[in-house]
Formats: sequence, structure tokens, C-alpha cells
Amino acid sequence: MRLPPQRHWPKHLLRIATLFVPSAIAWLVAFETDKQGDLAETVQYTKGPVWLLLATGLALRTALALRDRNKPGAPSVLARIDVLTTSGTALGWVSALGIVGAVTLGWASLAAVGLLGAALCHVVVLLTFVATRCTVPVCIG
Repeated sequence: MRLPPQRHWPKHLLRIATLFVPSAIAWLVAFETDKQGDLAETVQYTKGPVWLLLATGLALRTALALRDRNKPGAPSVLARIDVLTTSGTALGWVSALGIVGAVTLGWASLAAVGLLGAALCHVVVLLTFVATRCTVPVCIG
């Protein structure tokens, strides 16, 4: 008896979007807020460079996955780009929500928690990009 193929692409797309969408939303809210102060400025200067670095890493990983997609034994392109777990996805969205709430409400303590969560998520993703750059069989040949 043959089982129908599993459809993992929605899960992969959500996790891949989590790599850049929550941070982009938090960054844009910090730029668009009427309460321009030290808190919004801190979010702008801390989220921006890390987000750009992460977007660059994601673009490079996507280019490599597209290049190697037709090699025998290669995983799907989405599976190759997706590096987050469910917990990492939750951390990305909750930390961005904390940052948006902090900038909107003006609570610095909420921003500290949100920025620490986002920084942890981004650093782990960047380290994962580096650590898994050639661990799949298609990179060796």
C-alpha cells in the first residue's frame, strides 16, 4: 500500500517567511511610529543591520539551493532553505510582536525582551547557515 505524498510546502514557506518578515515588520513599525525617541532609534539601529545580514544569507542559501536542485539525491529547494524549527518560528514572531508593542506603547523593558529574542533567533539562523552550507550530499560534488 502506497501512502499519498506528504505536502510540507506550507510549513516550509511559513518558516522561511519567518526568517525575514517579523523583523521587517518590527523595523518598519519603528520607522513609522509617531513616538520617535531613544527606543524607536535603538530598534532601528539594532534590527536593521542584522536583518540585512540575514536577508543576504537567505539569498545566498536560496541561490545555492536553486543551483543544486537537479542533482541526484538533492532535497527540495524549500527543505534546503528552511532552517527553523517550530520553536524558532514562534520565537521570531513573538520577539517581533514584543518589539512592535514596545515601540507602540513606549515600554523599554518589552523592547529589551523582544530585541534579545530576535537577536538570539538571528544569530542561531546565521550560525546554522554557516554550519550547514555543505553538509548535504549535493555540495560535495
